[in-house]
Amino acid sequence: MNSEKINITPADPDCIRVIQITDTHILPADHRQFKGMDTALTLAQVIAAINADVDRPDLILATGDLVHDPLPEVYERLRCILQQANYPVFCLPGNHDQPELMHSMLNGGRLSTARLVVCGAWQLLLLNTMVPGSERGYLSEVELRFLKEQLQHNTHQHSVIALHHPPVDVGSPWMDAMKISNGEEFLAIIRRMPQVRCVLWGHVHQEFRSQLEQIQLIGTPSTCMQFKPNTLQFEKDVLPPAWRKLTLQRDGRVTTSLHWLEEPLAHDSVSWD
Repeated sequence: MNSEKINITPADPDCIRVIQITDTHILPADHRQFKGMDTALTLAQVIAAINADVDRPDLILATGDLVHDPLPEVYERLRCILQQANYPVFCLPGNHDQPELMHSMLNGGRLSTARLVVCGAWQLLLLNTMVPGSERGYLSEVELRFLKEQLQHNTHQHSVIALHHPPVDVGSPWMDAMKISNGEEFLAIIRRMPQVRCVLWGHVHQEFRSQLEQIQLIGTPSTCMQFKPNTLQFEKDVLPPAWRKLTLQRDGRVTTSLHWLEEPLAHDSVSWD
């Protein structure tokens, strides 16, 4: 799959199921540890848990920082793990990613970097917030124009917007310094569009929930290590890897839950190389 727009036929048009995974931070094979975690192993374990779940999703969103080192061999490791998913996986870049390389290596089979996914009564918009050479986020004029055009042309479809960086403060000054620098402009656009029901992001390695009028604002923990919330500077949390489930109802309601890898699977039950 490599089109800018992908249509997915949901198993149940009244109840679309989406999984969000984020901040997978895959490393080269000779340097597996990120803050003490084998990120390829934890991602493979999360994918195995998703595959084993009786609640079968229609698609998976992978919301950035997919690799830690943006090299072809690292994207190849990531590709091999994501291909183990039983469902379509749609990828967007984070500040650790290299978009052109990501697009060249994460399209094909069940993997895609499409910017627009249409599924039943819903559309999912995947935006690029990365700034080359910076940890901060920004939405370029190209991204904002794409957002406005899709929302204006598809007023009949409920919308989820997926990003990497948060558009709002999450409560940790060191992390808030890296949010989308033109987040207010982004929020001003979406709050005028009643079909926007949810904004999802990663980057923060922790759970975040807030509300902007009809729009749920949601940050999701990583598939590897987590950051302790409400801190002045970086602190590693003790929480395990996680992923998020979302249910998108035909009437525009969004329900969501976090799932934690409380009991990691045995090493020999997953593969990642």
